[in-house]
Amino acid sequence: MGCPAAQLGVDVPRGGPDAISQEDLQRDTFLFEDPALAGGRGPGQPGATLSAQRFEERLQQMHLLPAFGDGYRVPAGEGAWLICGRRDGKGDEGAVLVALDAGQGARAGAVPLAAAISVAKAYDVPAAPAHTVVICGGPSETSLAAYSANPPLPPERTRGLLIVGPLDTTAGVPEVGPEVGGVRSQRVRVALEEDIGDQADTVEFRGLVAPVRGLYGELEAMLSAPPRGPEPPR
Repeated sequence: MGCPAAQLGVDVPRGGPDAISQEDLQRDTFLFEDPALAGGRGPGQPGATLSAQRFEERLQQMHLLPAFGDGYRVPAGEGAWLICGRRDGKGDEGAVLVALDAGQGARAGAVPLAAAISVAKAYDVPAAPAHTVVICGGPSETSLAAYSANPPLPPERTRGLLIVGPLDTTAGVPEVGPEVGGVRSQRVRVALEEDIGDQADTVEFRGLVAPVRGLYGELEAMLSAPPRGPEPPR
């Protein structure tokens, strides 16, 4: 009988919702709540460049390809960027997740960025998804305008767009969001059982695992839905 691959030192990718863990969410939240970014991560703030670099590097580590031609970023305000990576699928359509970062704090931005990275990890497997997945993150003030001006996926091929952030104490059920680049979005705030303040060391990361796995489930539902019919006549 053959030995399990893990016992032979082979790293077997574990994708899907099981790849989303408390440990990863905590590590990546603290990555963006690092004291080196204490001056803020928003447009024109001292930590904007470093924050964008870290998010881009994490998407690369999850083996996402550049979503804007040869690059991962487009401008999203002075000294700030919208960062997007893609996981190519079997079909010619796709779904998008955009994490909004308010520029400071865990609740308002670092956790949504960490959640987006964890969802990207769930797609880091050899088998291609049914359709393309695009994962983005950037400043909440300007990211949606930057997306509209530079859509990483053509609107006519976009099955759905999820906007994540900030965290909330309400149920994590998607609500109708704004139209972004010709696509009607859904907003998910990632539910919390109670108010946690806005410091990384006050976040109950164990309670975030299920909501973030729910984000992956929402994207999967979009990717596996039947083809969209023609738009009704107006």
